[in-house]
Amino acid sequence: MGDLNSILFNSHFVSVCFSVNNAGIGQAGVMEKVTLDQIKTVYETNVFGLIRLTQAVVPGMKAKKSGHIINVSSVGGLMGKFE
Repeated sequence: MGDLNSILFNSHFVSVCFSVNNAGIGQAGVMEKVTLDQIKTVYETNVFGLIRLTQAVVPGMKAKKSGHIINVSSVGGLMGKFE
């Protein structure tokens, strides 16, 4: 898979009208047993993935003065798991 900008803007897409950020992963386990690499994987997807996609589509939306970005969250952020 190539760079997100090249996929969005050097392909058959003419413009992006809507962006729905719905990707997300979770990590089960108690905090003291979850590794930093596991936590970094979750952040890479759930936080930085959203930021990368938003940064990629905003310039085109601003140029058109049109567009919508929808960020979908998870109930997992509101509830912790205790073991």
